[in-house]
Amino acid sequence: MLNKLKEVTGGDKKQMQLHIDSYIDGMTGRVNSLKNALEQENYQGIGNIVMKAKPHFMTMGFDDLYRLANHVERSVNKIYSKDMVKEHTRDLINDLEASIEKVKKVKL
Repeated sequence: MLNKLKEVTGGDKKQMQLHIDSYIDGMTGRVNSLKNALEQENYQGIGNIVMKAKPHFMTMGFDDLYRLANHVERSVNKIYSKDMVKEHTRDLINDLEASIEKVKKVKL
């Protein structure tokens, strides 16, 4: 994770910390939004939230989250089945919450 962030920021610790703080704040809000959209079966909302979050996953070096987000987005856009979308979204929420906790532990 830190390697990608260092690459993006040129190793500037102040910029790295800004990205870390922004990730924690932004993704915490997105987790709550995803949970609400999932509860309301708002599949378009899920797709929009995920689409907006993907660049942050790349900036932070969370390649697995980026791939899962792509999978959720494709599932939503094609509406394979509501159960599949729900399952993939729950997986994304769980992994996203884990990534937030991981980022909170970063010491620069």
